[in-house]
Amino acid sequence: MRYVKFLVLLLVFVVSMLFFVQNNQSLSSAVVLEFNVLAVHLYSLPLPVYFLVLSGFFLGALFCLAFLLIDRI
Repeated sequence: MRYVKFLVLLLVFVVSMLFFVQNNQSLSSAVVLEFNVLAVHLYSLPLPVYFLVLSGFFLGALFCLAFLLIDRI
């Protein structure tokens, strides 16, 4: 079972690396995020799309870890 988990994780890693390599140009384009609520208008610095994808992944992993730790406690 340990080998199957390793192979699945390796496959996920390879597929994600292929995704990033094949979409390098579109993922490196800059995006400006804006937040407009009533009289508040906030804009972010230009961020590359791959940064947003990776930060979303890591935030999801942290929330999942926090949920599992709270459930364990």
